[in-house]
Amino acid sequence: MSSFVQRALAPIVASLVCVAACSPSAEPAVDASRDAAAPDVTTDVAQDGPLIDHEAWVAMEDADDDPFADRPADIDCERGVGWDVELLDTDVTVGIDTADCNYFSVAQPALRAIPPGESVLVRLWHFELVGDGDAHAAVAIDGDIVWERTIAIPRPSELIVDEFVLASGAPRDAQIVFHLHNHGLNSWNLAEISVVPR
Repeated sequence: MSSFVQRALAPIVASLVCVAACSPSAEPAVDASRDAAAPDVTTDVAQDGPLIDHEAWVAMEDADDDPFADRPADIDCERGVGWDVELLDTDVTVGIDTADCNYFSVAQPALRAIPPGESVLVRLWHFELVGDGDAHAAVAIDGDIVWERTIAIPRPSELIVDEFVLASGAPRDAQIVFHLHNHGLNSWNLAEISVVPR
């Protein structure tokens, strides 16, 4: 083939290459292969993660709704005085000061469903506990007490980390109640109630 013919055909060949490589139909084929490798978000969404948002806690005003039996007749525990959302190190927590809160019971809807048989993690910090007697910390889901600890006072400061299995599971928006009743003038911080990653 003469050099003249080669030069004449070069733009045509370049155009055909561009049509093959740059046509709109080529790009979806690449996307389709990417989509095939991507996780199915309808089935692979992780169930683990926080069950609570500390800003969403609401004090339980009605004794009939409170699943805990140690509720006193008169409760003095106002948000902004006896309890509030606060930063503890790097954790956003709900802090409770029992000098200004004689009984603490708050509720909110669960942020996610808990599949049956999944584990739930509770992290609760307290500074040095002074006074005599016991403290009672607990979690209820839809009226059932699913976790509780009795903590003897006096006691040095510590981080309580407990994990429990929720055999029956719970739906999204199930009512979660966190409860604390303490003998003494002490400071507590609830850091976490979460579904544990598998």
